[in-house]
Amino acid sequence: MRFEKSNRTPYLGRRDQFRLAMMVVLIGFVVVSIEIASRESTWYWLTGNPETGTTASDSTPQGSSAKPKIDFNPRVEDELLPPGVIRVEKEPSRTDKSERVELGNDLRLTPEQIARIRDNAVGIRSAEREVYHDILARVRDTPLKVQQQAASHDVAFAVLMTESREFIGKLITVKGEIRGLRRILPGANDHGIEHLWEAWMFNDDSGMNPYIIRCTSIPQGIPTGMQLKSGTVVEVTGYYFKRFGYPTQDDRLHVAPMILARTLKWFKPRSVQKQDDLGLIPYVLGFAAIIGTTIGVLLYQFRSSDRKFEREHLKRLTEAPREAIAAIDQMPVIDVGDALRQLSQFDSASSTDSPPARPDSESS
Repeated sequence: MRFEKSNRTPYLGRRDQFRLAMMVVLIGFVVVSIEIASRESTWYWLTGNPETGTTASDSTPQGSSAKPKIDFNPRVEDELLPPGVIRVEKEPSRTDKSERVELGNDLRLTPEQIARIRDNAVGIRSAEREVYHDILARVRDTPLKVQQQAASHDVAFAVLMTESREFIGKLITVKGEIRGLRRILPGANDHGIEHLWEAWMFNDDSGMNPYIIRCTSIPQGIPTGMQLKSGTVVEVTGYYFKRFGYPTQDDRLHVAPMILARTLKWFKPRSVQKQDDLGLIPYVLGFAAIIGTTIGVLLYQFRSSDRKFEREHLKRLTEAPREAIAAIDQMPVIDVGDALRQLSQFDSASSTDSPPARPDSESS
């Protein structure tokens, strides 16, 4: 019985099994990486979370299952006067001391100042202008960090619209997306306010209704204009002033919460951030480069080992045994001329030894 050798590469060795296991681990790593990369939340560190502002659950007070009804109509009977008529504002009455907004130090407004502010009035009334400019001067001269520490961060849009008097003169912080930012005139004042900007901010809590933000400065490089594209996300800390009445594009009157602030905290998109503010991007790219290099080196080593194994295995199968090579050396050498002469002599001898052919007559 004869067994023929096979030239197939064996995969039962410990070294080959280790290589196969490494390939399985690498394939599993690639599959898991694809699954993680397919999730949108994985890339929030790069693109930012598109959800801004408070959630819808924060729009209603605790213990209430239905959203409060909001009236967006301004009070116009005190603002519209016949031609030639001048209104004389009365001195506001002093409010109870319990209505004082306790913010500490120089951040609180006096009851007299709060009493001058009237909700749902169109524009800034003459009785409010002094308080209006005084608040703008306060937010301009007070460090933003101090204001943020004293501000409330959980006041919803619906609460401001339904319980406006409870928040007038208080510091609040809101976050959203601005769709309009323009420079406006601050008006004559004794506080040295020369620059003023107005922003129209929206978030999930307000829906299609805006916050009106007026601030004494804006971040450098922030987009301006009244038709901004989506993606300009800001956070603002300032004094809630009142429900501000303004005319809409369809010649109607509307009200919106007005906040007087020092500046806007702009969350810059990645495309406009400085090169030295890349966050985790260099680390992620470095990790990916290390993984890619490691996989490339392993594949190169595996391929080189396979080629080397194939060459050595094929040489072992096709190489003649040493005994056969030695036997070839011991074989006698035959001259070609001698071999031809021997064949000629053999043919001559064969023709001489053969009997002569009989004639045809005898055979008949």
